[in-house]
Amino acid sequence: MIRRRQGGTWIDPGTFKRRQGGAWVVCQNVYRRQGGGWVLVWHYNVSGTVSPAQATGSLVATGPSGQVQTYAVTATGSGGSGGYTYAWSIATVSSGNPPTISNPNSASTSFSRNVTQGIGIVTGTAQVRITDANGSSSVVVDVPYSLSYSTRQ
Repeated sequence: MIRRRQGGTWIDPGTFKRRQGGAWVVCQNVYRRQGGGWVLVWHYNVSGTVSPAQATGSLVATGPSGQVQTYAVTATGSGGSGGYTYAWSIATVSSGNPPTISNPNSASTSFSRNVTQGIGIVTGTAQVRITDANGSSSVVVDVPYSLSYSTRQ
């Protein structure tokens, strides 16, 4: 573990920087020699965003049922050792069955649900876990979703 001294206590470093082309840049990883090889001793934590920040979709059907689907949302990872993997899940649902995730292991996905007779809205929270290539750092980003519908008999 790497620690640095600040005001009389030892703390984890927020970032490491090095000079490159006359400017200071953030190092993503710090390695040290061990037994003839290099070992990772510190890495810049993974962070992530999702765009758009909320998944929404609506359906107006002339039949008694239909499938409502959100527009696509895309997660983006940064930091860590790059080469990110994505794992989407449904954390909460306001009522009934949770929506289906179209691409649960992709950066981009959408959510859908079959609906029957009536007018309503299904809301909740989806989550995406973004993990770096060596699996040493990950972050979970919450994504609210809203599926509104109106079907007729």
